[in-house]
Amino acid sequence: MRKASYTARILIQTLGGYDKYLIKKSKYEQSIEEMKPKTIALYKEYQQFSKEHQFDLVVFTLPFKNDYQGNKENEKFYQEFHQEFLNFNLHFYNLQSCYNSYIENHQASYKDYYWKKDGHHNAKGYEMMAECVEELLIPILKKQKNDSLIYHKVN
Repeated sequence: MRKASYTARILIQTLGGYDKYLIKKSKYEQSIEEMKPKTIALYKEYQQFSKEHQFDLVVFTLPFKNDYQGNKENEKFYQEFHQEFLNFNLHFYNLQSCYNSYIENHQASYKDYYWKKDGHHNAKGYEMMAECVEELLIPILKKQKNDSLIYHKVN
């Protein structure tokens, strides 16, 4: 079954002219441009929902293995949406720098944190991600707790 999947993927990508996201290579840039306003609108709705239900929405991007191999999609996505998301007070973070520090502090290679074949996190990668997310969330949660205490004392 696995070989059939790889074979189908090769055929779709090479003969069909599709990329890894199954978007026609010739239409990729156009598709990305069309998705940007939809993505921003979606996150505005998420932010409005979180505001109405009184919780903080936190969004982060994370690098995949290919981001360490010259593909800068994670960084590009973050840069393109960072300012837009700041406009409506969305907590938006890029875990790239935390990953880089983590890998350096553990004297390891990025390859130690991803599966060899598909580039997703392995167990060590998920541990790294958890530590990076924790580093981001603890201050937000502490502030939320303090705000909640202040709110309850006033009322």
